[in-house]
Amino acid sequence: MKRIIIPTVLFIMIFASCTVITTESYRSADTLGGPLRFRIGLGVQGGQAIPAQNTPDTLHSISYSMPAFKGFVGLGLLDNVDIYGSASVGFPLSTDFGGGLKIKFLDNLGLKGAVVPTFKYSNADDIVSMGDTISYRIIGGEIPLVFTYSILNMVLLTGGVHGGYYRMSYTDNGASNNYDFFTYGAVLMPEVKLGIIRISLGVDIRSHYSSNTPIVFTTDTYSPLRRNIYPFLSLSLQF
Repeated sequence: MKRIIIPTVLFIMIFASCTVITTESYRSADTLGGPLRFRIGLGVQGGQAIPAQNTPDTLHSISYSMPAFKGFVGLGLLDNVDIYGSASVGFPLSTDFGGGLKIKFLDNLGLKGAVVPTFKYSNADDIVSMGDTISYRIIGGEIPLVFTYSILNMVLLTGGVHGGYYRMSYTDNGASNNYDFFTYGAVLMPEVKLGIIRISLGVDIRSHYSSNTPIVFTTDTYSPLRRNIYPFLSLSLQF
């Protein structure tokens, strides 16, 4: 019994000391098409960026292949401008919140282009690990540039690149530190629209960089594929 209980407790202690940053699955160049049109959706993500700051002066364990669940809602402001908000819950019970503005600048012969600047805030509070109280705050944002090709407005294929910056504030029993890191990568997302139903299946390829803080991972068993590949699936209704 001890062989089961002790590893389980250690696993919870290690992985509870973290917070989550998820991918926004509404990133495409396809806007809602006018004022007061809206979209609401739910999704699941198979990977997430999780800084777990249990090593001083190091961005430790910045990514894992673990599930996160998301809800989002979007509202059309103009024909070419939407606004979005989202909330996510990641394992183990960390949360993140996002807000995004989608601005379409290209719409010609089925090809659309847009920028989707996104703000993110994440937190995990009152986490107890090895007798310590640990709190996290991550604040930052990303600017994806995406292109979507539409076939009869039923089948859509989105591809694009993104870059972003985040600052994490880490507090352990009153002692605080700040860590800065950048994230960059690409996204590929095919979608199907059936009436008001929209199914989005995609993958986000993501890496992280810090100019003044080493980035390490907990164990070598987390290969680059598991550390950098973030598949996601969402189902939404668009009115």
